[in-house]
Amino acid sequence: MKERKLESYIQIRIYKSQKERWLKIVKERKSTITDLVINSVEDSFTKGERRQMLSFIEKQGNLFSKIENNINQFARIVNTENSLDSVLLNSFNEHLKVIAQLKLQQNDLFKKVIRLMAKN
Repeated sequence: MKERKLESYIQIRIYKSQKERWLKIVKERKSTITDLVINSVEDSFTKGERRQMLSFIEKQGNLFSKIENNINQFARIVNTENSLDSVLLNSFNEHLKVIAQLKLQQNDLFKKVIRLMAKN
């Protein structure tokens, strides 16, 4: 997204308590008051919120990578021992089904979030 240069100024009067609350919000979001006001008025995401969403998506990807790694380790153990208890196998397969469903749900959510971010 190409950054635009802010060229105009608007002065507003607010209560000191509001200013302090806004400053606290922007500090938590690692943003600016300008960004907060513009995005609140235009009903869009702040830069900080976008960063948080992208960070969340990245963390979720890392989590599923760890799960996939554990699945590979399990397969390696089974291959070296050349045997597997049927109860353990059934349990493992049930967990795999749940993971596959969660992955599909996650991907659908990511698509929705990305569409929302693109609109803003």
